[in-house]
Amino acid sequence: SADLGYDGTPHGGYYTLADLAEIAAYAARHMIRVVPEVEVPGHACALLAALPELSPTPGARYEVATDWGIKSQIVAPLPETVAVLGELFGELLGAVPADYVHIGGDECVLDEWRSSPRVEEYRRQLGLPGPEALHAHFLRQVADLLADSFGARAVVWDEGFASTTADGQTRLRDDTLVMAWRGDDIARRAALAGHDVIATPVVPTYFDYYQAADDAEPLGIGGPVTIEDVAGLRPAPPDWPAEATRHLIGTQFQ
Repeated sequence: SADLGYDGTPHGGYYTLADLAEIAAYAARHMIRVVPEVEVPGHACALLAALPELSPTPGARYEVATDWGIKSQIVAPLPETVAVLGELFGELLGAVPADYVHIGGDECVLDEWRSSPRVEEYRRQLGLPGPEALHAHFLRQVADLLADSFGARAVVWDEGFASTTADGQTRLRDDTLVMAWRGDDIARRAALAGHDVIATPVVPTYFDYYQAADDAEPLGIGGPVTIEDVAGLRPAPPDWPAEATRHLIGTQFQ
């Protein structure tokens, strides 16, 4: 899409497990903790291109996305998917001995779950009222897998928390961290629910935004986010109650 500034330059490549182990060891020597992220169930174009059997739609074929944005591709929230994730985490955490693993959970389009007879049947077997509750259930399963098999705490974007409050039936694990990118309100609610929270508000923590309102700026997806905005960030607003503030453990810049 030329109007968004894409220039057709190929990007790609990969890290080997040996590369990842080297990066993790280097980071550890410099007192840096590497937190790998395996995004589920959405933002899954690459995963589904490699493993189309994880699709909610049997026989579907996928291509790796070449641009950013919200996509409809999503993995099936079924036991087979959890089993494959267990294998992936086993390989990944063998190279990167992480005690936190980000599992995503954000920007999920659930249409393919709604239209999949086997996903719908699985939801009914679980007694869950809708796909949003199934989203919460799936993230809880993945977090349980990380805790029980690898001793790691799960991290989710704030949609992972929001889906657990839609019907009140399914909760994230209490030790799951929530990265709140959609503002102070969702961050506060997650903190008051007892989750450790990392403040990641779009403004001013997204560094793929313009730095200034200047035509000379390279391509950005929004903004501007200025250095003054960043310097003035208050991760925990002063009007938060103490029971929320104590769960605000830091911030992250994207």
